[in-house]
Amino acid sequence: MHLVVCIKQVPDSAQIRVHPVTNTIMHQGVPTAINPHASRGLHRALAGSSRISRRAS
Repeated sequence: MHLVVCIKQVPDSAQIRVHPVTNTIMHQGVPTAINPHASRGLHRALAGSSRISRRAS
């Protein structure tokens, strides 16, 4: 059985900057982090794979 977890990198919410003219998020120089919901799904998939003795890669 294979488990697939899609993760997305998002700008770190503690360091988001907004462009003053366009009111859009400025991505330059802002570190990224894994979306917290995706991280939770990844942890659950890994826990499930170890519980049913499957290999995770």
